[in-house]
Amino acid sequence: MTAKQRKILTALSDGQLHTPTEIGLSCGVRYDCASGYACDALKRMAAKGWVTYKRLAGAQITEAGRKAMEA
Repeated sequence: MTAKQRKILTALSDGQLHTPTEIGLSCGVRYDCASGYACDALKRMAAKGWVTYKRLAGAQITEAGRKAMEA
């Protein structure tokens, strides 16, 4: 797991749905770059089963994502 993936999973650890912009901002990225920061990483983590990500709904951590954070 990369440091960026860990930051994003930490941002999602409250279990709520978050938009890519909200995730980027909580990771300390400027507003104009926040969504771009999170989008590609979210797609890769969704492919691994660590998050659920729907473009219009947002992202949420899965149980597999929680376990990956512990490893």
